Amino acid sequence: MVVVGPSGKQLSSYVVQTNAKELIDLLRTIPRPRHLCFEEGTQSAWLYEVLSPHVDELVVAAKSQYTSGAKDDQRDAFKLADELRTNSIKQRVYKDVGNYGPLRELARAYRMQVQDSVRVQNRVHALYRGRGLASPGDALLSPTTRATNVQLLPAKTQPVAQLLLREYDAVQVLRADIEKQMLWLVPDASGVPTQA
Repeated sequence: MVVVGPSGKQLSSYVVQTNAKELIDLLRTIPRPRHLCFEEGTQSAWLYEVLSPHVDELVVAAKSQYTSGAKDDQRDAFKLADELRTNSIKQRVYKDVGNYGPLRELARAYRMQVQDSVRVQNRVHALYRGRGLASPGDALLSPTTRATNVQLLPAKTQPVAQLLLREYDAVQVLRADIEKQMLWLVPDASGVPTQA
């Protein structure tokens, strides 16, 4: 963490664990007004939720696409602090989802389930291509025709195909459940998600 004054002078720098209490305690030592900026990353949504009550402005910046020159955490932190000070952050990432947080998280889970579904489908089709067989396409995934299509594979490969098809079925169930949960989150007139 780097603290920069109004003139752009670096006042102090700290190495802090990614721990909510330590970060909040450190923020409280900085006089107000407090402006905080950090890069988008795995923990940025959590950091936004935890730290936003303790600062006057919090900005999440998109990861920098520029990697030329010397890079280290302290230089990166100073650069972000200075860009925040001069209002020159090129791309901000919106994190304050308010009442739509549950819907956003379900949408993220849905996207993962779709990716898992496609990944399993590709693995099943690869079994057929790997044996020089034309993949039966959607008929392979259909519960009514899959047993016949699995018989086209050599006996030693059939158990793998059956396991992958069971995985595909499980992902489809999870996907349907997430879809149902997302449909239940319908905003009312005030924008507050409620169960329909």
